[in-house]
Amino acid sequence: MASIAEQRETLQHRRDELERARTSVAERIEAARRELERSQAELEGLSTQQQVLEADVAATTKLEADVTAVRTTTHGARTGGEAELTAAREQHRALTARIDQELSAERRAALSRGIERIDEEIERATRAAEDAGQRLAEAEEAADDARRRAEAAAAAHDAAVQRLHAVPQAIEAARARVVTARAATAAAVDAGRMAEAYVRANDLARALDALDQAVHVTDDQQAAEELPGLWSETLARSSELVEATAAVGPRKDAAAAAQEDRDALVSGRQTHLDAILSEPPPAQAEEPAHPEGRQEPETPAEGAPEHA
Repeated sequence: MASIAEQRETLQHRRDELERARTSVAERIEAARRELERSQAELEGLSTQQQVLEADVAATTKLEADVTAVRTTTHGARTGGEAELTAAREQHRALTARIDQELSAERRAALSRGIERIDEEIERATRAAEDAGQRLAEAEEAADDARRRAEAAAAAHDAAVQRLHAVPQAIEAARARVVTARAATAAAVDAGRMAEAYVRANDLARALDALDQAVHVTDDQQAAEELPGLWSETLARSSELVEATAAVGPRKDAAAAAQEDRDALVSGRQTHLDAILSEPPPAQAEEPAHPEGRQEPETPAEGAPEHA
């Protein structure tokens, strides 16, 4: 029978073997866990890519369907348009030929002059409306530029004013911390709480450094020197903004009036055409013939007696 010492050694040996096995298993588990995390991250990345691709596929499919539908519609519209164009041209030639036969050249010329006059008025009104719209756009752009310059000038001025006020505010805040730290340090010393007094004295030293720095800051002097120029720039830009903004209103009214005039001409075109059509045709040079079998009475000669 093995001795107790030998049994202990055997047990220790088994324990060490189990510990090594457990460590090996734990290492494999840890490696598997890291591999699982890596695989999980890879899976999430692939899933994200798949979602993006699915959205792209759906969008591409929709685009393809839209293009196909539009091309089909366009083909049908083009076919119908070409057929209508051919038929309408043929009918137009036939109708024009008949009109030329039944309507005098003088009458056609008069109608053409009237139509040209109306269309020229509409074209002039259209150009005037476009010019007025362009002038309005230029005025609005100038007003926007003036507004940006005015805002920039005002912001620079406000920043300088803030810097001017910030210096005394910082000094007062630092001085208040010094007063508080002095009182706390003195109270701790007077009470014999030297450890606390040491801490308070360190606080007082930092407060003194902050006050010294705040007292010697010259931002207020620089801001005070910059303020006159910044204020002058602010006033100038503000005046420009007022002028630029004031120029927008009249141009907007002019553009609206020009557009109304143009729209009135366009909407009244048919009325003008109806008026032209209602005008009498050119007068005929021939004298009207007398009805057969009827003669106009002769005018009695001067001095001849009239019959009763």
